[in-house]
Amino acid sequence: MSSKKAFVILSFVGFVSLCGLVIADICLHFLNNIDSLIIRLLELIFGCLTSASISLTVSFSNNIKQTVKSNSGTITNITYNHSPISDLGLMLPTCTPVQLKNELIKVGNDLEILKKENVENIVNLVYERIKESDSIHPIDLNFVLKYIDCASTISDKDIQKIWAELLVSKVIDGVTTSKRLLDTIKNLSSYEAKLFEKVAILCTPEGVLFENFKEDFSFEELSTLTEAGLIKPHDLLTDTFHLAPRTNKTVLVKSDSIVILGSNDSEKEKELSYSCSMLTTEGIILKKILKLKIDDSSMIKLALEMKKVASREGVKISAHSINFTTQNGLNYKLEDLIGNK
Repeated sequence: MSSKKAFVILSFVGFVSLCGLVIADICLHFLNNIDSLIIRLLELIFGCLTSASISLTVSFSNNIKQTVKSNSGTITNITYNHSPISDLGLMLPTCTPVQLKNELIKVGNDLEILKKENVENIVNLVYERIKESDSIHPIDLNFVLKYIDCASTISDKDIQKIWAELLVSKVIDGVTTSKRLLDTIKNLSSYEAKLFEKVAILCTPEGVLFENFKEDFSFEELSTLTEAGLIKPHDLLTDTFHLAPRTNKTVLVKSDSIVILGSNDSEKEKELSYSCSMLTTEGIILKKILKLKIDDSSMIKLALEMKKVASREGVKISAHSINFTTQNGLNYKLEDLIGNK
């Protein structure tokens, strides 16, 4: 019997029962020739029917609520006879060991369905990214097993996208990944992932977050990424550059489009040190996977900050637009982007 038909039948029984009580009351007041004992008996019968109807209706209503709750979690056609173990606060204190066993089995079945959905969502995201590719890099079976196992536990949509990009980078770009990277990404929250994107986009390709950019984030935010395994747990890190005597145009920092150069015209070696934070190995790889690159405006801002420190040491700092790069070096425009700043 469908739930809709059952609801209609129960409602009809309740209506008939109430009508019976009304009729019995009328008989009691207006039909003096009927023995009062019979009338009381009728009341008792219809009263019992009403109580039973209300009890069944409440039970039916609770059943519907449990089904809707399951549906809201993307799991369909699953109904609990009593409170789900997923919310222990609702478990009856009189729950027997057998009931507990049944609840755990049901929740286990729910989880299997959810895990399959998680894997399907991620695989579909991967396919959408690689379906136009002519060929892909082979992947090791052990990696696939670990990847799928972790993927099955990821329900957050933001982390699913990152997880998909991880496999895309491996099969398209041949990016090397480790089990530690898989564990790091799997354990990320949506908040941590979004925070990492904000930080990583200000880091150099080598994963250095210079002091002037660190000021954009609170201590708690950077500590969060440290605990997540994406930033090294050191507060007093420095990035140091050594410039030999009479050295012209030494590459200090380079992005895809801008290079920052340092020139030492003196007879002594110069050393430039800048406070910074650094991404972990996993953080650097994740930055590469997500293609989070420092933009031109941030590179200019960094060059200006480096220029302040360098001027005190007698070192000249300049920034230039890159024309192209080769295996032997890079070609850049002569114009200094911070020459008049």
